[in-house]
Amino acid sequence: MNVPCRGSTKQRSICSRHVFDVNKASVRPKMLQYCFPRLLMRSLRNRYNVLATQRACDFSSAANSSIERLTNRSLVRVSGKDAVEYLQGLITNDIRHLSEDHAPTKDSRQSSKAMYCMFLDARGRVILDSIVYRVVTADGCDKNNGVYFVECDSEMSSTLVKHLKLYKLRKKVDISPVSDEMEVWVEFNPNTVKAEKKKSYFLEECPKQSVFAVRDPRLNALGVRVLCSKGELNDIVSNLKRLESGHYRFHRYRLGVGEGILDIPPGNSFPLEANCDYLHGVSFHKGCYVGQELTARTHHTGVVRKRLMPLYLSSSVSQVSETSIVDPSTGKSVGKFRGVVNLGDDGAGLGLLRVAEALRIPLMKAGDSELKTEKPFWWPEEAPKELKAKGGA
Repeated sequence: MNVPCRGSTKQRSICSRHVFDVNKASVRPKMLQYCFPRLLMRSLRNRYNVLATQRACDFSSAANSSIERLTNRSLVRVSGKDAVEYLQGLITNDIRHLSEDHAPTKDSRQSSKAMYCMFLDARGRVILDSIVYRVVTADGCDKNNGVYFVECDSEMSSTLVKHLKLYKLRKKVDISPVSDEMEVWVEFNPNTVKAEKKKSYFLEECPKQSVFAVRDPRLNALGVRVLCSKGELNDIVSNLKRLESGHYRFHRYRLGVGEGILDIPPGNSFPLEANCDYLHGVSFHKGCYVGQELTARTHHTGVVRKRLMPLYLSSSVSQVSETSIVDPSTGKSVGKFRGVVNLGDDGAGLGLLRVAEALRIPLMKAGDSELKTEKPFWWPEEAPKELKAKGGA
């Protein structure tokens, strides 16, 4: 509790050991908010906020971070009164998690959230994987009339728009691709593959109002996803280490995370095989959506025997997508390659593997290349259903 000492040029804080002089520039407005007149308090707070913004732009805190523009990702804008109900019936996740308790406060410049999900066809197969962003600004957008940006593979942007319009019917929503206006970036630490819950990223505190940065909803180790107008980040990230295309994909592969049509072929993949459940991308309690029946039945009664897993290569190899991966001792296939990235002499890959068999084999082969895999650290602690089923056989 702070009590003002009226009639004096000094104010004393009962809860503090300090006595402050009003003429000193080192006064902290947070500690004196009950001691000074409102106008003086506002002036000091503004000065404090300016200094805080300058500290936020200190690039030294992002010394281990790198940034890369994701040229293979595009955005589609969905807005309108019925946007929540509309998207709820099309995606695997529960869109209401983005709208609940998400109104802007008086002091907030903006609020941004994101969720991972997939769009399925009627057979329960993946059309495309996506990250849906919810942006609420302080100038009038409320929870029932917000703006959503749906991120997808650039080659699937037109397919996504067509799919969205197919189910629009009479719903009051506006659907428009914004790939010509906006771009997607990612800030991440390429030197680690472990989760970094306490790590702060520079772009999370970016002072520009038109830059929306949010933690990747799948894994903390995937860094921060950034949406902005084209060219908006050029000045801001000039002092950050900017990587060429391919480094982030290499990072994803080391983590065992698939993204886009190369890793998750449309019409030929199932959401649980792409680890959508492990990456917080599917809700089994939300109710009906397109493709829900097979996904729910597989989760509750079936066994997911194949999943996307990281592949560690002994040397760099050429692109071997869809090449069979075999057990050298038996010659039996245990899965297929989905992609490979080479950085210098290092190579990282992603494969759709039979989990139980792949974890038993110390060294696998694909063509002339030797490779191995392991259970990703972010998979559930307990044994997956497919391992339990194998052990009980």
